Amino acid sequence: MPVPADGNCEGTLGHFNPYSGIQNAGSLAEFEVGDLSGKHGVINGSSLRESYSDQFISLNPGNRAFVGDRSIVVHYANMTRLACANIVREDLVAPVEKRQLRVRY
Repeated sequence: MPVPADGNCEGTLGHFNPYSGIQNAGSLAEFEVGDLSGKHGVINGSSLRESYSDQFISLNPGNRAFVGDRSIVVHYANMTRLACANIVREDLVAPVEKRQLRVRY
């Protein structure tokens, strides 16, 4: 679900879960597609620069696990939402728009 026009992160839904995955799964294939911290770990400390390859998320609009036109939410361990942004194609976003996570696909 995209971030609402008012920017309120509470307006987004829970994890993207097109395959009925589960939390705290035993393998990456069993997780909810959108549960990135469950699959890759939590952020410890005040900043993090990391990259992951996730074969269960797709940037192909024809794939059921397509995450384009959705949002990404960063939240604290207690689940309070800290920040959010929409995932949109970079070539479709005006350079001055804010609150957008630009992803090439």
